[in-house]
Amino acid sequence: MNIRIVALFFLLSPIMALAGRGDDICKTMVSEGYGKRITTPPITGNVPATPSDLAICFKGKNYSQDTAKATKLTDLPGNGMHVVSSFKIDDFEEFYVSLYNEKTGESAITRVFINGTGNIDAKSGSLVSKKDIPEMDGEGFFSFVIPGDNKTIYFNVIEPTRVRIYGFDQEPGYFYTTAHIRKISDDYGEYAKKNGDIVVSRDVWTNDRGRDSEGLILDKNGNEKCKVDSSQLAWALVAACN
Repeated sequence: MNIRIVALFFLLSPIMALAGRGDDICKTMVSEGYGKRITTPPITGNVPATPSDLAICFKGKNYSQDTAKATKLTDLPGNGMHVVSSFKIDDFEEFYVSLYNEKTGESAITRVFINGTGNIDAKSGSLVSKKDIPEMDGEGFFSFVIPGDNKTIYFNVIEPTRVRIYGFDQEPGYFYTTAHIRKISDDYGEYAKKNGDIVVSRDVWTNDRGRDSEGLILDKNGNEKCKVDSSQLAWALVAACN
């Protein structure tokens, strides 16, 4: 898993230099017919497999900095702040977004949505911040595990030398509620299943191969349900207990 973490941090930095193009990609979303909906496209215009620099688009404007300011975390908005992960609730104009400031090290998860007046809005105060995660590293950030069941939001806490999975329950459409987070496991969340289970990978040590990785399925409380074959491409998408 350490190789994965190093790769995430290595790829994150060069992408972040493109943050100034946020409004351009949001104008593109309007021309594609998404102006009255919230979208979180990559500012690069591509969809990478690693945490990226995303925009929070609505009616042709990037609301990333406004969203960061709404968290009330003074070290989050400003130069160096980026949206690194997002998660949309099915059938609702409601997103969870992960924000990270590479200069200050501040990280947070919050909720953005279209309010009753038809405008984009964000919860006042963050749902999750670094102070909620014990001994979180200064370079750590949050990355969602998707797609999920619309009831439990899973996210990886990604740090230079380790990963952990946390989660919290929510009800779609209740935009101003708080989050009561809980630790799931010391693994990496690969895929969240529609029944609330989560597919994870973890490092193991063997006598013949040294460090290796194994796949497991956990329930929403982190209890192991079964081990699964993680040797195939896209294994997490089809993982199931026999």
